[in-house]
Amino acid sequence: MKVEWTVTDSESHIERQYLSIKSHIGGEFDLASTKVNGIARDFILTGLKLHDGVTYYVTLISCNGAQICSTATTSGMLVDTTPPSRGMFAVQTDHAANLSRHGDSWMTWEKTAVNLAWLGFADLHSKISHYYINVGSKFMDSDLNEEPGRPVRVEYVTSGEDKYDEGIVQTAKVKTSNYDPDQKFIYVTMWAVNKVGLASAIIHSQFERIPGGDLFLIRRCQAYTCEGHCVCAPQDKFCHPSGTACQDISSNNQNYILQVYDVAGSGGDDVDYTPSNVVLQGRWAIVNNFGDSPDWYQWSVGFTEKPSPEGLFNEATERIWHDAGQNMEQVYQTKQGIYLKETVQYSFFLKVWYDENTFAIFKSDGVTIATQRPDVTNVRGSSVREKMRGSNYIDQDFMKAGYPFRIEWKNKFLNAVNAIKSFHLYLSTYPGGHDVMDINEDLPGSRTSYDIMRSSVLLPGITYYSNVLAYGFSDIHHTESSDGFKPDKHKPTGGIVFDGIGLHDLEFQNKSDIVMAHWHGFSDVGSGVKMYYWCVGSTNGVVTKHADVECGIHSWEAVGLHNSVSRNLTTPLHQSDTYYNKVYAVDNVGYISSVRVSDGVSVDTSPPEPQYLFHTGSNILTNPSFETSPNVVQSTNVNATDICNATVDSQPSGWNLSTGGCAAIVSSNKNLARDGRSFLFVRGSVSQTLDGLVVGGLYRVSFFSSHLSVSSSTQSNKEGFVQLEDKKHVFLIYTKAYRGDGNDQSTAREEISWHKHTFYFVALKQTAEFVLGSVDDRTGIYVDNVVVEL
Repeated sequence: MKVEWTVTDSESHIERQYLSIKSHIGGEFDLASTKVNGIARDFILTGLKLHDGVTYYVTLISCNGAQICSTATTSGMLVDTTPPSRGMFAVQTDHAANLSRHGDSWMTWEKTAVNLAWLGFADLHSKISHYYINVGSKFMDSDLNEEPGRPVRVEYVTSGEDKYDEGIVQTAKVKTSNYDPDQKFIYVTMWAVNKVGLASAIIHSQFERIPGGDLFLIRRCQAYTCEGHCVCAPQDKFCHPSGTACQDISSNNQNYILQVYDVAGSGGDDVDYTPSNVVLQGRWAIVNNFGDSPDWYQWSVGFTEKPSPEGLFNEATERIWHDAGQNMEQVYQTKQGIYLKETVQYSFFLKVWYDENTFAIFKSDGVTIATQRPDVTNVRGSSVREKMRGSNYIDQDFMKAGYPFRIEWKNKFLNAVNAIKSFHLYLSTYPGGHDVMDINEDLPGSRTSYDIMRSSVLLPGITYYSNVLAYGFSDIHHTESSDGFKPDKHKPTGGIVFDGIGLHDLEFQNKSDIVMAHWHGFSDVGSGVKMYYWCVGSTNGVVTKHADVECGIHSWEAVGLHNSVSRNLTTPLHQSDTYYNKVYAVDNVGYISSVRVSDGVSVDTSPPEPQYLFHTGSNILTNPSFETSPNVVQSTNVNATDICNATVDSQPSGWNLSTGGCAAIVSSNKNLARDGRSFLFVRGSVSQTLDGLVVGGLYRVSFFSSHLSVSSSTQSNKEGFVQLEDKKHVFLIYTKAYRGDGNDQSTAREEISWHKHTFYFVALKQTAEFVLGSVDDRTGIYVDNVVVEL
């Protein structure tokens, strides 16, 4: 079934379409909805199993690019694959029982007309539409028609005398040419045509013109041809041949020559392929008119490769040759459930009778059954693809805007040379569309590519698809689309190049046998960056031509999509020289960014050489080791002494106690002090005012601290601080000392574990307050040997 339609959308175009079939009886149908691309305005549905007498409706759904769809349904098509049955003339007879078929004024003749009546022609599915009648002076002739050679058309009528199962008697006055007064017999041929255009078999009768006007049916006759054709034999049977030998002049025909054509549908041109596997159509025409003209025709069908009709009619049970009379066309319909073979070639055969004994056989050049759409394959990467002309790529997803490119579909369609009639190409913004460009050229099936020279209409950044519409020889088509491509007209934007491969840019590096760089910020929104090129030079200058950029240390190297790189050198870099990393990007269509250069990295492989670093060695603190105090607390009494209640004379001389703070000098005969025999126990802080400082001078502060050795000290870590004016450092005491907790045998912990601390301060004034103490004022810490020196 071929479906044709018209649909337009000037704004977003038709993107996709769907065809479906339904019947008026509401039953299921064995064909799912068929998706059709937006290009098509016709489609051939094959492999259908339609039922005679059923009206089928085709529904089309068309959707545009905005995903808005519209629906249309056909007015319905009645299916009828069987021709009408043959009838007979309603003529009075004395050769059978009186069937009441004859009426007055029926089956009579006049000077220029015959009055005919007939019945029995029937069609169960689509009904009779009309009849054709020929009147002739001899067998199968039409020379007595009003227009000789042109059959008279008579419409079917629904009114008239009803003969029940034989139907309504049809009557007609058929005008004729003037009879020869001596014309005793006339021949009448008739056939019916149903409403789908199928014709019944021909009935052919001979009548005697009885004086007074009646027509008498001849029921006793002789064979008209050497094969036994006659007018009085039973249906599809023959009379006894006359005995004269038939002459087949097919190979040496000196008479009229005919050409037989295979046709399809309502067209008259010869076709080589047909999408139907149940119908064959043929027509014939006289092409050379010398010698004898044809008297009448017979037709048949069969394999093209055979000289005579074979393969479709059963010679044992069916007629091989069928009467065509004066008709010049015929339709052959297979029986229900019988199908013509795919890819097999069939021909229409024509037997032309020039007289009673002479005939010639002609046949068409054949039509091939092709009900399948063009076959495609995906093996070996077969696809519709695009690439710029001259490119070595098989398929490019990005192309330079405005540049010529090639569409290829090699190996995508199987046996294209023999199976494809033509290709048609379209460009669109969606697969299967045609909204951008119609190539407007039918390409032969042998073509596998097409060059697009005018691509300036394609906008960058939009994905376009190439659509190849393949038409088979029977006009069944199939569309294949590419995976799309994007035009790109902009080169990549440059980024930033850093020296080194770490997080930050290097100003110096301590190796001379390696070069390193990393970069970011290169981008290309059109086709994406495909490759980075990197080199190292001793100058930071760039020129327009990338090949002329100075790369004396390491020449240009393609590093892929890596954004960091390092290479070892065979020739070391020079000490103290500055070197520059240079990078440019290439996108997927070959556009090149500008060269970007780092700010340079200097090579320094030697360690620093100190010029001077010394301290005066003079401690500017008073009583730095806490050896001077009016009174002391013995280390053995620390657990029992609350230093906040101790007498004032146990505080160190030269030190000031902070508000709320407590301090006492602790002395020991066990040599527990870090320096001397005494050390400071402080809660809060102590301080001294330092005078005569060198403004801008770097002062080193060093001292020793420890956890308390008292049993109530349970914290693992203690914090203290040291401060010079506004600059303050906090330090941590992390190793706990022995606390006198009864574990006298412990060798892992000292009674006092001293920690050394060193800090540096820059003097901002000549006079500054120096403070030292514990962060908390509840437990306190030990401090000893405090040194402040320039």
